[in-house]
Amino acid sequence: MLFQALDYKEFCRLFYMDGELYEDFNSSKMTSTWQYSGHLEGLDIEYANLYCKGQSIDSVCPDSLKERWKLLREKKSAYLKSLSISKVNLDDVCIYEMLPERFLKEYCEIKNRITDHVLSLYKRPPNYDFYKELTEVLLDITRNRVKIDNMNPINAEMNNKNNIIKYNIFGTRTGRLTTLKNSFPILTLKKEYRSIILPNNRYFLELDYNSAELRVLYALQRIDANRALWQPEGDIHEWNVKNIFNSKISRQEAKTSIFAWLFNPSSQNDAAEKIYDRGAALRQANWDGHSITNYYGRTIEVDKRRAVNYLLQSTLSDLFLRKKIKIYNMLKDRKSRIAFSVHDSLIIDMSLEDTDLVNDMVQEFANTPFGKFKVNVKVGDNYGNLRKARGF
Repeated sequence: MLFQALDYKEFCRLFYMDGELYEDFNSSKMTSTWQYSGHLEGLDIEYANLYCKGQSIDSVCPDSLKERWKLLREKKSAYLKSLSISKVNLDDVCIYEMLPERFLKEYCEIKNRITDHVLSLYKRPPNYDFYKELTEVLLDITRNRVKIDNMNPINAEMNNKNNIIKYNIFGTRTGRLTTLKNSFPILTLKKEYRSIILPNNRYFLELDYNSAELRVLYALQRIDANRALWQPEGDIHEWNVKNIFNSKISRQEAKTSIFAWLFNPSSQNDAAEKIYDRGAALRQANWDGHSITNYYGRTIEVDKRRAVNYLLQSTLSDLFLRKKIKIYNMLKDRKSRIAFSVHDSLIIDMSLEDTDLVNDMVQEFANTPFGKFKVNVKVGDNYGNLRKARGF
């Protein structure tokens, strides 16, 4: 049966179903809703916003309900504006305590009908379970505010940015996360501002792949041939210096040269092509001149010029986000938690009592379907002060 949670905060538990409001969740009856909330962790629920891949509820509202839904949305906005004027902090209260019950029921009933429309119109995505698990991880990040060093003079330049990180799963075609407009700008934060971000526990631990896109390409060309997915040990750019450039150039020159060649389909480098066969990788991705399908089943329409770029970026994104889910599950019932991620860099807010997990997390992060990746491991007492960890 359709239902809606009236607030997504952990301490706010009120649900609408079949014309009534309930404080307790009835898992035997409540089966479908618009979107995930923390109250629903681990339950077998269908989320309509995942069916329509993150489209706004306004954009998928059927014509027959649009006028009524628009009026209810405007009414809700007016309520919220009056609460803002009254200096009510909605992060600290349950929103349903501030709004009339009659309005809440009408609002949720229309939301139920839109939800039902979407579930009947859209097919369940083949990677629905992945979206669902990722949504859980990202909501957990949202519920934990970024800790800001108010004594740091750089903080004044941030102009009191919202300290909640809100990611968007469907912001890019390649699967890379973006952030919503009202989010803390973690993905676009200038490097000189990183020092204002502090751990809530003892220290930050960063897990970051060493040149993951090259490693993905190295593996993709070998998957169909059933060859062992061995990965170069150590820094892959140093490995390229020896195996592609015969130790005649520096690491930085090798890195610049390889990436200039990699993403330019008209560029020629026979030595590089023997190691990193772009054509074989595209064939493995069923490149037909119009679209690619990566290892994880994500299909993307793309032209020839960007095909390799999109293939590697999407594959790496899907790999990284699945690892992010794995690490999140390892940290359940622990004090440590995932603080945030920036592309393929995972930042964990570590408690000293959980240090025993570090090696396991590094190994989980490193072991991929494409072979064992080298992981750069850093630690620091703020996000701007991360240094290589001993022993890694």
